[in-house]
Amino acid sequence: MQEPKPLLLLAYLLIEGATPRDRLARLLWPDSSDPRNNLRVSLCKLRGWGVTVTTDGDCLSAEHPSDHRTGGACGAGAGFLRGVELAGVSPELEDWVLGRREELAAQTQETLLREAALVTDRDELLDRAWHLPDAPLPSAGTLARFLSLCRAGTALHGSLREELADLWDGTLPTREPLVQALLAGWLEGGVTWLAGDAAQWRPSLDRVRALLEADGQRVLSLHVPPGVEGQGPAQELEDQLTRACRSAAPRTLTVILTGAAHALAAALPATLAGCPDVRFLVLGGVPAAGEGLILTLPDYCDGVMPGRAAGAERTRTRPAGTPLRALLPGGRGPAGLQRRCGQHRPAHGATGPPRGFLSARPTVRSPTRPDSTLGA
Repeated sequence: MQEPKPLLLLAYLLIEGATPRDRLARLLWPDSSDPRNNLRVSLCKLRGWGVTVTTDGDCLSAEHPSDHRTGGACGAGAGFLRGVELAGVSPELEDWVLGRREELAAQTQETLLREAALVTDRDELLDRAWHLPDAPLPSAGTLARFLSLCRAGTALHGSLREELADLWDGTLPTREPLVQALLAGWLEGGVTWLAGDAAQWRPSLDRVRALLEADGQRVLSLHVPPGVEGQGPAQELEDQLTRACRSAAPRTLTVILTGAAHALAAALPATLAGCPDVRFLVLGGVPAAGEGLILTLPDYCDGVMPGRAAGAERTRTRPAGTPLRALLPGGRGPAGLQRRCGQHRPAHGATGPPRGFLSARPTVRSPTRPDSTLGA
């Protein structure tokens, strides 16, 4: 690209809309002695390319056919403004470009994961989603979704397992991808919906419960009855939680919920607001609005899943090809809860987190707004 500044200017105007001239000049030419003149030159180039540039007072906007609203710029093998030189622009504009790349890559990754959940031969789709350039660093929830679809013994499962072991700060207590997916969903916090046949989820869910309880975590099983209209399901669940917590230690934080899908969807949003430190694993459909983490039951869960071949080489392949710790300020350690919450996360034991781990954390991420927290 011989003229990157006009292209960057066009991309910014198309995506951000009307922008003051002074702001555009500072973003693109922070070190220039006459940035507004540089802006005028680039605007002339845009008009020469057939771009419609309009002025409203001191603000500029542009119109031109593009795929920036559909995410098409980040298809397979593509990337937002990939190959465009960013030298000489402001740090703010560089961060904007990199952030947009990650945003579009995340959309593509989401599309690939949804496609993989609908087919039996999903290995290629999962590999493409995991190795997607510019994809965001994986959270516990992202690992849970990959693991719920991944087969044991594959190279991808080895990478996923290592990433989860980083979050777990130690050796994972199981090699089964589906059990690992549930553990990752538990680490993510909030609500994890288990879509598909509840009977097929049961063996893995029972294994997770046993692991948590062996580590001293308290796990409750509650049922939301059907046939209650309006606020009934939410009130029923709240009453059950209140009774259970009165008879248990205050660090009771994991609840396995069953019930009709419509009753659960009606009950959980209201209950979450009053129980920010409770982790919910829900058997009984998924919410219409998609609130929380949704794990899909894979087709191969009709028997024992194959284990990893003895002596198989373990490879570390991180999305975007960037070492995680090199990206974290101050080398604060692994991704997931610590990186999101910015708090120290104590090491887990052989069967899971140390006693009091969850109750010791003052905040839990909101399942609907990952960048916000639900205060304890």
